Amino acid sequence: MAKNSDTEKLNKIAILNPEKCKPEKCNQECRRHCPVNRIGKKCIEVKKKAEITESLCIGCGQCEKKCPFNAITIINLPTNLDKECTHRYDANSFKLHRLPVPRPGKVLGLVGTNGIGKSTALKILSGKIKPNLNQLEKEPEWTEILKYFRGSELQGYFQKLINKEIKTVNKIQYVDKIPKILEKKYKTEKITVEYIFNEYYSKNTNNTNTDLNNKLNNNINTDLNNKLNNINISNNTNISNKLTISNNKRSKEYYMNVFELDKIKNRFLCNLSGGEMQRLAIALTCVQNADVYVFDEPTSFLDVKQRLTAAREIRRLAEEENAYVVVVEHDLAILDLLSDYGCILYGQSGAYGVISAPYTIKKAINIFLDGYIPTENMRFRETALKFNVQEVDEYEKIDKKMYEYEGCTKTYYTDNNSKTDNNSKTDNNILNNTDNSKTDNNSNTDNNILNNLNNSNILNNNTDNNLNNNLNSKSKNNFKLTISKSHYSNSQIIVFLGENGMGKSTMVNLLAGLIKSDSGNDLNVSTAVSVKPQKIMPKFKGTLNDLFVKKLKGKHHDATFYNEVIKPLKVDYLMDSEVASLSGGELQRVAIILCLGKEADIYLLDEPAAFLDSDQRIAVSKIIKKFIYTHNRTAFIVEHDLVVATYLADKVVVFEGRPGVSSKATPLMEVKEGMNLFLKYLDVTFRRDSSNYRPRVNKPESAKDREQKEAGAYFFT
Repeated sequence: MAKNSDTEKLNKIAILNPEKCKPEKCNQECRRHCPVNRIGKKCIEVKKKAEITESLCIGCGQCEKKCPFNAITIINLPTNLDKECTHRYDANSFKLHRLPVPRPGKVLGLVGTNGIGKSTALKILSGKIKPNLNQLEKEPEWTEILKYFRGSELQGYFQKLINKEIKTVNKIQYVDKIPKILEKKYKTEKITVEYIFNEYYSKNTNNTNTDLNNKLNNNINTDLNNKLNNINISNNTNISNKLTISNNKRSKEYYMNVFELDKIKNRFLCNLSGGEMQRLAIALTCVQNADVYVFDEPTSFLDVKQRLTAAREIRRLAEEENAYVVVVEHDLAILDLLSDYGCILYGQSGAYGVISAPYTIKKAINIFLDGYIPTENMRFRETALKFNVQEVDEYEKIDKKMYEYEGCTKTYYTDNNSKTDNNSKTDNNILNNTDNSKTDNNSNTDNNILNNLNNSNILNNNTDNNLNNNLNSKSKNNFKLTISKSHYSNSQIIVFLGENGMGKSTMVNLLAGLIKSDSGNDLNVSTAVSVKPQKIMPKFKGTLNDLFVKKLKGKHHDATFYNEVIKPLKVDYLMDSEVASLSGGELQRVAIILCLGKEADIYLLDEPAAFLDSDQRIAVSKIIKKFIYTHNRTAFIVEHDLVVATYLADKVVVFEGRPGVSSKATPLMEVKEGMNLFLKYLDVTFRRDSSNYRPRVNKPESAKDREQKEAGAYFFT
């Protein structure tokens, strides 16, 4: 919980989890043990669920301690926040304090952990939620809301929103929901990318109010104005390119090209990968004529190159259209690149969130990493987080031994109707052929988290099955990966760098022994391998505790493993939750625990930072690094978040070539050499922040960018 250094009166808020509160299965311990209830007052009443009167609560925490289902949380808040509550969903539920302030022609970035109000703030700014100012009995009128924000920039913003003088559009967070929504609307599953883009673009330019994002988000309906500007299409899509304004600016052809949708225009939406769906969602948002653009996690599922492209296009909306742009993004390097200024969100997940005053984006991210807001004298994290890529490891590396894997090739044959494309994980179905997976001869094979579903599969990979169905079919289209022979050691972390569709997951599969090379061999590595797959789908029927009992064989009760891995990943509160009900971020943390909980010599983690917030990404990075070094193991990691990648990497493997066509994996390279090679291909440069050493992307064509390119130092350490 956030702590204020000044001694001041505290206000109590009580949070009740209605899913966990089960009065029919308990003795109502919360009501019986409440000291306020004992003196005759009704602080806690139990009807269908427990109800806590916060004005009577003394903050003793007895109800929280005595509840057998951990359904109650009592939090002490500084009283100065009590008057700044912008919105509360219900009594004993989440409350949001303050709001971020968007500005025309600028990109506002929001940084903070999950569950503390970022999406709520976006919904308020986009008009989906009317802020109730903590008035639960009677919703305030807009005149009262405007009076509350009187004298601030938000007063003018909300006035325009009320008068329908501004149009807002949203890129939703969960893009996987879009196909089903559109299939329901059009009453068919056979909706192609080209059809929906043409349908949507033509209606948008014809002033018809059929905004997809408004339908998805229930935003305020406003008339569409035909103000679309256009832009010349350039074949070179490097991030540093300057865009040439012309009479066809913002044309559908431009967005189809820049987001590489023309390559998949004949594909059905139901067959799109996560990355393809994300690019389509961003394009459909950008193509609209609007005054306010809201992007909720726009880089999920995207590789590094695609993230840079998305950042460029989002920035262009503010710079060239003078629009309000608000972005929630957990990749700190991308957030730093695309934002002009930012707000920090802190609080307690699911209970309350507080939004800071705006800072420059550099300062906002540094404050977030430091965990302390100096202007408010507020510390919201006990320790500062530093990303020194050149730091001296505090874990001594001993008994260094060199190993090698053989060079080989792997060819996939696909057809034009396959779900695979340049940006989908064409080689990631590592759950097939699990009979070939390598396990420790002394370990129980049931402990392998990649067991087949019929053999107690717990976590399944949701990657395209069409690829494996076509592996042996003759086709004009094929993908070939060439892997160079190389050496690695124990107590070492190797990071794979490359675009999607370049074979990174294929190499993971080969290292794991899950697939064979063209010559019929694998890479001949250790017999004890543990894998964290890229995509995780819950198949286990039972609670998380049941899953740990079945898969970890008591390892979760080991004090060392619990303190090193489970505790910092904060899954204790999920132990009684059904595995099938866990969110993407929760499943990711569980998968990492299962992977590290298996005894192995080599740990293979495919995108361990996916679905995690900024705080969790840093925590996971530190956990993996400490685990590998402490236990003298080897890790091969696929990662697109370059802040995480550069922090973890001792060596890197760069994948060069044409996505979906051919690729070559280099031998292991030094981090600086490999990053230089990779960033030169992307045509971007990185510098290091002087205060916490985090990698920062230089603004395209800035003095620092030109200086480093001239020196050939794309990655500065």
